[in-house]
Amino acid sequence: MFVRPSSVRSSPSPAAPRTAPVAKLPAPTPVASPPPTTPVQPVDRFESPVAPPPVSLTPTEPPPPTFDGSLPAPGVTGTDAWLPTTPSVTGDPSQRAPATYDNVINQFAVETNPRYTPRDGNTYCNIFASDVMGAMGVALPHWVDGSGAPAAPYQGHELDANATAEWLDSTGGQYGWREVSAEEAQQLANQGFPAVATWNNPGGIGHIGVVRPGDDTNGPALAQAGAQNLNDAHVYDIFPEGPTRFYVNDQGTAVNRPTTGSGSAGAPAPSPTTSGSALTAPSMDLGRGASGNDVLQLQRDLVQLGHLSESDLATGPGTFGPRTQAAVRDFQAAHGVPAAGFYGPLTRQAMNGALRGLGTAPATPATPSSPSAAPAVQPPQVDLTFGDTGEAVRALQRTLVAAGDLTQQAMDTGPGTFGPQTQAAVKRLQSRLGVPSTGFYGPMTRRALAAVPSAPAPAPVDGTAPVEPSSTSELGGRLDAELVGTGLEGQGQAIADQCAKDDVPVDMVMAMLTKESSLLSPENTLSIANNNPGNLRWADWEAQFGGQPGGPGGFTTFPDVESGLRAMVHLLGTGYRQEVDARDWNGLISRYAPPSDGNDTALYIQQMGQYSADWRQRLGLAA
Repeated sequence: MFVRPSSVRSSPSPAAPRTAPVAKLPAPTPVASPPPTTPVQPVDRFESPVAPPPVSLTPTEPPPPTFDGSLPAPGVTGTDAWLPTTPSVTGDPSQRAPATYDNVINQFAVETNPRYTPRDGNTYCNIFASDVMGAMGVALPHWVDGSGAPAAPYQGHELDANATAEWLDSTGGQYGWREVSAEEAQQLANQGFPAVATWNNPGGIGHIGVVRPGDDTNGPALAQAGAQNLNDAHVYDIFPEGPTRFYVNDQGTAVNRPTTGSGSAGAPAPSPTTSGSALTAPSMDLGRGASGNDVLQLQRDLVQLGHLSESDLATGPGTFGPRTQAAVRDFQAAHGVPAAGFYGPLTRQAMNGALRGLGTAPATPATPSSPSAAPAVQPPQVDLTFGDTGEAVRALQRTLVAAGDLTQQAMDTGPGTFGPQTQAAVKRLQSRLGVPSTGFYGPMTRRALAAVPSAPAPAPVDGTAPVEPSSTSELGGRLDAELVGTGLEGQGQAIADQCAKDDVPVDMVMAMLTKESSLLSPENTLSIANNNPGNLRWADWEAQFGGQPGGPGGFTTFPDVESGLRAMVHLLGTGYRQEVDARDWNGLISRYAPPSDGNDTALYIQQMGQYSADWRQRLGLAA
């Protein structure tokens, strides 16, 4: 992921953008005029003279160069990674083909291209993905304006990997992106459509990679930049299963693409399913926007299986709209298929199995029966994440209250809103169920919940706030419990003591450490090399904590991690006293990580409120 280092002091502005050299293809060889020919004489009186074949005097355009991924093409090696490239090979949305998509990816030679070599603590997963998609003619921006529209460099703010994943989820649909399952992502990439895998990691650095043509032996085939630059891998070699999501941009036209179930104007009207007829699932892949007989068949199957009502079907028979998509997701979640809302091979297999269980179509829609041991509170069957709202979120919150991971009081602060308290509760539930604690409510969490024999007894709700730690030693102990497995393990007491000494709220410090160095995760090599979790620039006062100037990347070097932590807290308590007392994230971050240093300051400010609320919840601190 490319994120230029945050700092408390401006660094020189980037040099003026340089124009990457344009790749020059060999000039076509002129075709010489044909020499004079001798007229062909007839063999006998019954044969006409044979004219020589015409020779075109117009030079033909040479084919695009072919790349194998070993060496990059001209024009794609610029190490000013925030500036666009000039690729030699581009993809035409009207002529999608796997060979073209492969060639586009290979020209960037991610394993040997200096553009993507990790340096200064930065990795470049989102830059590589953006470069490939730009060459394929689709938007996956590195810069966006205030509305989320792609912007030119320096005309908006930069996206890191997490922000790119959020952009795909919230705005990508306006630019042709839609979410699919892993299997469907591979299938569409094999037809030449651009596809990506994303991991939005709210607790640290996320990741994004390119799904390329290939097989899905361990998740879809993958090319990626990052801590490891790989041109030929598989998604689950790198990405975690569960929170990884897949998106494809398939608005173009594939060469020899299988016929879809979109229907045609001249197609005969579908005949209604009659009572007693055999039920089968549609044989074609279907997604949002499709229409025709196959969509109507899918809708009727969903009605029979109890995932779509007759009244919903009546609003758009034969049209794959939001209600049909929601019903497909509901079916997928109930049958252990990734709830992407796209009807593909995995869903087809599950649906045929479910329909065989019904045997024949009943005269009236089937109503799914409730198992006798089902809990009183039914978990939602759709994917949910931070920022979502609606009845599905409310159902999730009720489930979390019943499970004892969320108090009724916490739910009442935002019923139906997936905020920091709900996210923290999901993480606690996931930890108890042995699911990766990502805070994202998806298929793995639902399957783990379904495997629980009965709903846990609800936690007593007495309306009281969480019990706050009674001393700095107790707070330090809670911090140490939360920091196990991070690069800050064992530093809880030092953080608690310095926060008390400088009168800085510990949740503010932990929120900034989450952002600045991801709690010293291995990806933050620069912070680790400097023992500087807050990424402080050198100032004379830092000498009292053993700080020295001239560390890697121009940051201060401290003798140990504890010294670096104490210096960061002291800076907040002195240099940012006014902002700390007012809990003014906007003022604090605008100075601590200004845009002039290449930071996505707006995203930083937005995340701080979320992270600090999460830490208050985890540590039992009052708001």
